[in-house]
Amino acid sequence: MVSTDDISPIEKRLGREAVEGHRTRPDGTDLRWKQLGVLDTLKDAQLPFFIQWLTTDHPSTDGKSVAKISKIEIAGSASKLDEWLDKELPIIFGDIEVVLTDPSLNNGETGLIGVTMQTPNGEIYLD
Repeated sequence: MVSTDDISPIEKRLGREAVEGHRTRPDGTDLRWKQLGVLDTLKDAQLPFFIQWLTTDHPSTDGKSVAKISKIEIAGSASKLDEWLDKELPIIFGDIEVVLTDPSLNNGETGLIGVTMQTPNGEIYLD
């Protein structure tokens, strides 16, 4: 998922409109967003979808973060991701290291392989 403050340029670039979504949290708060590209991830799992939060109390603002993503490993193509994102990977992911692996080394499948997180108790790898 790639979060954006304005999804309209992405809608224009991809030639289709975002879909609005929402869910109600247990406390009754309604979370609202626009999303684009979710179905594309079913066709090619290396492609992230785009989201624009329409409410300010989205899940990433809950609690206090104690872990930080330091590396993401993806089976896929840098050129395809750069084209889909309309930017180069380092611009999108900032200081998060992105490691791309040839899909042939991942049973021919594209998509997320693993995530490395830094925690107060050390490094954790999720695959």
